[in-house]
Amino acid sequence: MRTSRFVLRCFLSACWTLVNAIYRVIQRVAWLFDGTANELRARERPEQYENSAQVMRILFRFKFDEYLTPANVNDFILLHERFDSPEYVLQDHITLYQVTKNEAIFIEARPGSELWRARDHTPFIMPSQFKFGRKVVRIPISSFWRLADSLGDPKGQVVFLTNTARCGSTLLTQMFEVTNKIIAISEPSALNVLSKMTSKEKITNDLKRLVVATVRVLCKPTSNRELAYVLKLTSPAMQGLPLVAEVFPKARHLFMYRDSLKVAQSLYRLSEELPALKTLFVLGKGSESRLGYCVEAMGMPKDAFKFTLSSDLSVGTMLWGAMVKIYEQFRDAGLDIAAVRYEDIVERPVEAMTAIMRYLDLPENLALMAKSALEFDSQRDTPLASSVLRRHRTVEYSGREKAECDQICDTLDVPHLGQPYLAPGTITTKQNN
Repeated sequence: MRTSRFVLRCFLSACWTLVNAIYRVIQRVAWLFDGTANELRARERPEQYENSAQVMRILFRFKFDEYLTPANVNDFILLHERFDSPEYVLQDHITLYQVTKNEAIFIEARPGSELWRARDHTPFIMPSQFKFGRKVVRIPISSFWRLADSLGDPKGQVVFLTNTARCGSTLLTQMFEVTNKIIAISEPSALNVLSKMTSKEKITNDLKRLVVATVRVLCKPTSNRELAYVLKLTSPAMQGLPLVAEVFPKARHLFMYRDSLKVAQSLYRLSEELPALKTLFVLGKGSESRLGYCVEAMGMPKDAFKFTLSSDLSVGTMLWGAMVKIYEQFRDAGLDIAAVRYEDIVERPVEAMTAIMRYLDLPENLALMAKSALEFDSQRDTPLASSVLRRHRTVEYSGREKAECDQICDTLDVPHLGQPYLAPGTITTKQNN
């Protein structure tokens, strides 16, 4: 990413923050006079449940990084329209955008839209919500809990897909999607925030309840008559998996990985396109505390990032090694989680997907349908597309880069970059098939 482009993005972000803050002050004053403020206070009462969802029209929108900056209601300048029932958000074209301790935020798109469908929108749900949203629906947390209680646990199989990043997990998500029997949601921002909460705060009943409510609403029944729900997490968010496994003991868990050198090189190329990741590569080097701050600024837990880095390959090396180690620790602790290797899916897609469907207790005949996702770039028409990332240089694994990456791998007790690695519990290998 060119310096001038990065600086411009920072400047626009600062301008947006200022203008949005001024607008919200004026809006709150206006609400005092037109009675909206009184209605907002009243909706917290249980008897006001049926009228507690605030529907707001999106006037303008801006994010520093549409792919990595956490979802926030301040991504939009909004105009109040009305109050409605929380059940309003159960329609297929309305999806959960973010949760906080005080409220749940939903995005309403055009009727008929299903924003989780990568083929029709973007490969990730948050940028799809940001780009295609027409309205925002805000629900107080007490109403959100009540709504989730009315839904109950998802009727289909729930699958949590974790990964090392840059490993083909977006492709796997879309392989589930094209079966038309599985709702596959890629990197919902709400799960990032909950993972960050579990790493920083004491695990309370309220936090557990928030996790349960979030998963129930993400996995709400749709008109598709789905058999399962796949929730793909960002790689650092997998640190919250033990709590998820505790509150959803029947859920299944997958971990996806690929050749470590490919991951590290790809992550660097990606930083040349995404401003939030570029910030991490620039400001995160040379200081463990700054690195952790940059990770948290993207709404993710920083616990796994305990290094002082200086080279371009080191960020991807650290991420791959830390996620692999966390996966191994989860298995050692008794968590029922299986590994999926990218190379197996590409070389033998039907056999690999058959093994995955079998592990998830889903019909194995879905594997043949899933293969069609390989026919196109899973991140096409985005800054993450292969055609875009190929424009940027490939960092060579040699000299100072190699020395630092090797040291990181030795510290984490994982193989050096490019060395063969077969994660324990891998279900897609030929011998397992």
